[in-house]
Amino acid sequence: MISKEKIYDRLMGCLYRQAFGDTLGLGAEEQYADRMARMYPNKLQRYDSW
Repeated sequence: MISKEKIYDRLMGCLYRQAFGDTLGLGAEEQYADRMARMYPNKLQRYDSW
């Protein structure tokens, strides 16, 4: 039997990973591969403020 604490920890881990993944993927969301290659020729390495 898994404890409530362990379930809570796993749930929070999933939520944090989802949030971080969404944040990191935001710069490439809904972009075509050729446009991404022009915008980020050395791959996406950092985020700048708008």
